[in-house]
Amino acid sequence: MQRGIVVASVVFVKAANGTVYAYENVSYWDKQTKTTKHKRKCIGHVEEASGDVVPNHKKGAKEAPAGARQFCSVMGIGVSLLLDRIADKIGLTGTLRAVFAEDWQQIMTCAYYLVSEGSALSRVEHWSATNSTPYGGILTSQRVSELLTRITSERQVDFFSKWVDHNRKDEYYAMDITSISTYSGLIDFARYGYNRDKEKLPQVNLLMVSGETSHMPLYFRGLPGSIKDVSTLCETLETLDVIDAKRLHLVMDKGFYSKANIDEMYGKHIRFLIGVPFTVGYANELVKIARAEGIRSHENYKRVFDDEIYVKSELTKWNGRRFYTHVYFDS
Repeated sequence: MQRGIVVASVVFVKAANGTVYAYENVSYWDKQTKTTKHKRKCIGHVEEASGDVVPNHKKGAKEAPAGARQFCSVMGIGVSLLLDRIADKIGLTGTLRAVFAEDWQQIMTCAYYLVSEGSALSRVEHWSATNSTPYGGILTSQRVSELLTRITSERQVDFFSKWVDHNRKDEYYAMDITSISTYSGLIDFARYGYNRDKEKLPQVNLLMVSGETSHMPLYFRGLPGSIKDVSTLCETLETLDVIDAKRLHLVMDKGFYSKANIDEMYGKHIRFLIGVPFTVGYANELVKIARAEGIRSHENYKRVFDDEIYVKSELTKWNGRRFYTHVYFDS
């Protein structure tokens, strides 16, 4: 959001007595906290019979004659104007239409809400009442619940297959796993495992594959929180074969490193770049050699975006196959 710009909308809040009140909601950028904040002012209530907003009367003002009141509604269009264009440009709209012919507009509306608000999906009903959306109307919580049951694993795989085909480029594909902690006791995948945030909570693992150059997310999969990264790799490679993602050059962190995983990738003829932990003997030896030979030489100098690093690369063997090692130093 640019400095000095405020965005106004109308939001509806249902009180404990059942009355729905209309509030003028003004969003503004707080420079101190670096976050968007909101100011709300009650402007009236919703008439149950007609659904119209009855404005509050100023103190001392006279009631308008019957039939003389006029009402207007405010509809936010900024989110749809931006995201419609992005979705069309990257081909997301067409891919969703091909797989979810009857539900794509509801799915896009949920996505727009999550991108713009980042709140629980249960609140999409109020948001869709005051914003232009692909669905074109109020998306109720009941409709959302019904929608989620129709997004089966088979249809997800169908979508990922078409999405990967649409985004097929001669580039690297990065795969990583992150963990999400949860207080919920209703998630089957929530297990206790290695928690990167050091939280004593059950978690769900989320595996994602994205284009290293385009930064486009191509595939994701939820996994039980107790599974370690390396134990999922072989199964994931088989899943990627199912969705026809054969041209892979995986870029992975050291959490995936193991002899079995490297043997598996060589066996499937998959190109890869993987971090090697210093618990592996040859990694320490390569660093000692690079330090002794003076890695900080102009011959080893590389500039990657805004980072200046020094790199030494060597060709060696892994069970008789070509194996390149790269040692880099970042001052």
